[in-house]
Amino acid sequence: MVHCKLEVLPASLIGDIIFGKDEGLLIAKVSYSFGIDLNKISEDNVHIDDQSITITLPEPELLVCKVDTESIEIFTRTTLMRKISDVIRNRNTVIEMLKVLEPYAVEFARENGFEPTKTEIINNIEPFINKLIAAQTDKHVIFK
Repeated sequence: MVHCKLEVLPASLIGDIIFGKDEGLLIAKVSYSFGIDLNKISEDNVHIDDQSITITLPEPELLVCKVDTESIEIFTRTTLMRKISDVIRNRNTVIEMLKVLEPYAVEFARENGFEPTKTEIINNIEPFINKLIAAQTDKHVIFK
């Protein structure tokens, strides 16, 4: 899990001039699952010869990004005129911040090295898969 800070609230220049500036900070714990979508592997990705089975894997991707809703902390600084305008327009800034959280959380994960490389994934699964199929075949599985 990681703490993710988000300092973005959609606003317009005209709205800022008329009603005052709208600022917010959302802090939350986010769980990530990066990996390889096995559904993207087809027969074209598997090559078998006399000594080995070679499987070309797709690139890793974000599979799950889940916000721990109990960890959310929100801090806002808003003028009274902006609050009144938001109530009249039925605008919920918390919901707006949560909608834009995922792209920022994913960027945060990538920038901080939470996304594994294909090589790291291969190094983790290749020995396990070879042990698993050793009783079934004498061929060695190679992932690319």
